Amino acid sequence: MPKSALLMIEFQNEWLDPKGKLYSLFSDGKLRDTAVYNAQLALQHAHKLKIPVIYTAMGFSCDYAELGKTDFGLRGAIPKAKTWQQGGESIHPEFKPQPQDYVVANKKGGSAFAHTDLDLYLRTNGISRLYIAGFALHVCILATAWSAHDLGYEVIILEDAVAAFTQSQQDFVLKELVHHFGHSQKTAAFLQLNA
Repeated sequence: MPKSALLMIEFQNEWLDPKGKLYSLFSDGKLRDTAVYNAQLALQHAHKLKIPVIYTAMGFSCDYAELGKTDFGLRGAIPKAKTWQQGGESIHPEFKPQPQDYVVANKKGGSAFAHTDLDLYLRTNGISRLYIAGFALHVCILATAWSAHDLGYEVIILEDAVAAFTQSQQDFVLKELVHHFGHSQKTAAFLQLNA
């Protein structure tokens, strides 16, 4: 079996704390809650098997200078919403990284690979298969899966440990897009992995 890692994308207060600025974007709170529950199961299993766990976290300077002056895309929306700062960028306490986990801090774009050391970490540790959990499926999860595929990694999205804002977004991404970059499976299948 290829050496694998569990990639935990944006398990941060901005998404998971009811006071987070993005918490309410999940119009289907059940999707978010199901993703949190299954991600916790996957995380426990990865730690039990000593599968590397990697967290990616979005974060910006106080004036968002690194995003430039623009009105389009995430680079325009993030400064307007004033997200990923003042505690929102912190990893949620329910997902506190363990000492052996690796944290890719200050992700600046949709993909966990953009402007980070994630690819270097994976290659120097011989990791070629990524199991992905996190938020939001239709943006950062999809962007990361696309980048990972293009860099030569095998991508497996844990379909019930990720969440889009709505069920229709979730269904569309899983049925129409994921197969271009890898595949998806239930967390239950991940829990069947043995050391």
